[in-house]
Amino acid sequence: MQKITLGARVVGDRGQIFESHAHFIADKHGQVDVCRDPSVGGSYNGVSAMGLLWSMKPAPGQRKGIRLMKFDVTKPYNIALNCFDGHINPQESSSLVSLSSKTFEKGYMADGVKRIPVREGRIHGTLFIPPDDGPFPGVIDLLGTIGGLVEFKASLLASHGFATLALAYIDYDQPLSPSSINLDYFQEAANWLVSHPKVLPHGIGMHTICYGSWIALLMASYQIAAIKAIVAISPLVIAYHHPFQLKGRVSDMIPLNNSEVLSSEKGSIWRFALSTDIDGMNPTVSKYSAITPVENINCPVMLVSGTDDLNIPAEFAEKFIVDRLKENGKEHLCTNLHYPQAGHLIEPPYSPLCDSSYNKSSKDLCGDSYIAWGGETGAHARAQEDSWSKILQFLRKHLQQDTESEDEEY
Repeated sequence: MQKITLGARVVGDRGQIFESHAHFIADKHGQVDVCRDPSVGGSYNGVSAMGLLWSMKPAPGQRKGIRLMKFDVTKPYNIALNCFDGHINPQESSSLVSLSSKTFEKGYMADGVKRIPVREGRIHGTLFIPPDDGPFPGVIDLLGTIGGLVEFKASLLASHGFATLALAYIDYDQPLSPSSINLDYFQEAANWLVSHPKVLPHGIGMHTICYGSWIALLMASYQIAAIKAIVAISPLVIAYHHPFQLKGRVSDMIPLNNSEVLSSEKGSIWRFALSTDIDGMNPTVSKYSAITPVENINCPVMLVSGTDDLNIPAEFAEKFIVDRLKENGKEHLCTNLHYPQAGHLIEPPYSPLCDSSYNKSSKDLCGDSYIAWGGETGAHARAQEDSWSKILQFLRKHLQQDTESEDEEY
């Protein structure tokens, strides 16, 4: 039985190179099945069909803080797979000759998914429509403060049957005011999407992370749009970095405490700079408090968080939401996915862990251009795989239920 090494390599849309390798023992027929056979060393250990994908890391010589994130979703990743004799580390030598090689694709848009740029008044984004006639359950996808227009999650959601709007809201053609987050913009986007002929008219879902989750929770708390379900990954419930604005009124804000930012080899750890001392916060002096009134939410909410989130106190927000809903007899609305050792950037499955990355706004705030996100590679990968299937199930259940109940009546 032969010792072999499988090595994987991919070049990202912006030239980033990520690699992984795993050691196997071939069976008596000289075959290795990654769905059956355990890796005994290398980038990961144990049986994992997609281990060579989620265990990828930047190749030697790559700059610090790069992230493998899909920018052009119309083109798949081309992943080179090489088989080598013996248990080796392919990254240590560029002159190794492989026994065999193969290239496979990892796509983001299923066949038939339509990508439609959206410029409707102030609304800027991209709408992804699934194949077939529809109408489909509608979803708005909001990322965090990365800025720009990022489409990879929206394209994947559309590939699973959701008409999904990737909505830009920071650092894009017409960015929102840097002094506040105007919820009227998101209300306009939600109303536009729910009225689209390819979208079911009874309400939409929100698929969000971090800053985007704060916006979605605010929308549901103030009931400013027909929100039927929210997925809040690494959630926030307090106006830390910006106040929000609604119908011309600006909320309170709890400033970041930059003196509590910790330095690490990976980058700045912001988790402790975001106060969680609600009792010690000043009472509201305006119509809108800095603390999101989540007890007013009347739609189902799925919370997704990791214990090793180094960027925000996600566990605090998770507990706050659960407790407030329970106190108001709404605990049935909350589904809580809590993952030990997962970090901040819980993404669709098989995405390599990004535990630190460059962030242009971080240097202005604390002098460090890199942010630490946290996460242990294997645990984070398991969280991504487990949560994604449950997110899809959650959205299907709550965005299609009205249609299903109407069909049953007839």
